[in-house]
Amino acid sequence: MSLLPEQAQAEVFAERPYALAPATFSPGGSATTVDGGYQLSGKWSWASGVMHGNWAMVAGMVSDGGRPDYRLFLLPIEDVQIDDVWFMSGMKGTGSNDIVVTDRFVPAYRTVSFLSILDGTAPGALLHDAPLYRWPLVPMLALGAAAPALGTAESTVERFRLRVTERVMAYSGGAVQRDRPAAQMQLGRSAADVIAARSIYDGAIQQLEQILDHGGSLDAAQRSRYRLIAAHVVFLARKVVSELCAASGGSAHRLDSPFQRAMRDVNTMAGHVVFDYDATTELYGRVQVGLDVPTGTLV
Repeated sequence: MSLLPEQAQAEVFAERPYALAPATFSPGGSATTVDGGYQLSGKWSWASGVMHGNWAMVAGMVSDGGRPDYRLFLLPIEDVQIDDVWFMSGMKGTGSNDIVVTDRFVPAYRTVSFLSILDGTAPGALLHDAPLYRWPLVPMLALGAAAPALGTAESTVERFRLRVTERVMAYSGGAVQRDRPAAQMQLGRSAADVIAARSIYDGAIQQLEQILDHGGSLDAAQRSRYRLIAAHVVFLARKVVSELCAASGGSAHRLDSPFQRAMRDVNTMAGHVVFDYDATTELYGRVQVGLDVPTGTLV
């Protein structure tokens, strides 16, 4: 919200000091230029939190015969239709339903170039002193969205530690799982993975803060590096949760078990486009060998 032009911010925060709005970045809509703004129509998926939103942000292409303009549009929640389609195995609580907009007018001041958000040069970034507003979109999005996956993995390690201290193994004559070297080794390997993930996660944020606090900016190569770090954190988190669930026995998959819920949630998180491990590692490697970044890539 704070990256939009000043007039939009004044409107959004006129009645309350916060705003609740999903932001869907895939260009699922199209717009045409009209007097004072744009006429917008389209359909967007993955609108997390939309059921509680008072605004909605959606991306679309403006094409009036010239070069297409990729923009983000802000609409009052009353101007959108919500399709209740969020029936998922994981992340059930996000309510990431679909948004439909049919021929709605959006004033020009409630739009912003998507490319300016990607590189940290959006109009709103110039209005606020805090360096946070100059963070490019993809590092902010990727690292922010990786946090729940990392936290889930850390909590699952702790739950596994407690579980093995009291779990009596079936058909073992009363043996407790903690006495088995395999369980001890699994706990150690998983702990090492989350320690490594936490270290590179915290380090990336510290590096970004240092660069941006001192007025620096990030080029595509640097932005691809932070997307890589975030994707690797999620990759490790998914690995940890999967391995610990496998080592926790059949009862870990009961619907009241936090183990199976963690696995469903992390698997769903890992499906986010910025965490696609093959695509992200390819992107980083492509930039490192001097090839161009394909148009439309989240970097």
